[in-house]
Amino acid sequence: MSDPNEKPGGVFAAAIVLALMGAFGLLSTAFSAVTLFFTSHAIAPAIPSVRILLAVAHLLMLAAVLWSFWTVVGLFRYRTWARYSIIVLGILDFLVFALLSAGLAWLRRNPFIASMDAHPNPSMPFSPGALMLGLSIFYALLALVGLWWVVYFNLTRVRLAFAALHPGLTR
Repeated sequence: MSDPNEKPGGVFAAAIVLALMGAFGLLSTAFSAVTLFFTSHAIAPAIPSVRILLAVAHLLMLAAVLWSFWTVVGLFRYRTWARYSIIVLGILDFLVFALLSAGLAWLRRNPFIASMDAHPNPSMPFSPGALMLGLSIFYALLALVGLWWVVYFNLTRVRLAFAALHPGLTR
């Protein structure tokens, strides 16, 4: 039988994946903020209410990234709250990326996109439909990461590993 105080390796792997996703989220949020607020283009007009909404969205993304990094630290220290935190992050991850994946798969069926696939632009290396399909698959894989976290951190041996290091907090 295995040692009950043995730390499962999946916790380390999940913390690394979450750290990488957080780092990518931080970089993309910073790049998006710089692009939207310091350049002029039609996507984000210089209307104050639009700028406020974009700023709030970027602050929410930054809060999610900081929450992810905080959870990574807690996972490495086997804190009980970190197990709950990654479960909540996994649920949010699954919902957001599953919706993005389904949305892109549905959008691919749009007649405008279908017509662009029927008459491809020779300067584009991929058709818009293929690009949307690729992004849909990528988002589906990210959704599966969230599902992995939810299932894995609810396994009995993982719950016991977190509880063994903090015996006063068991349920």
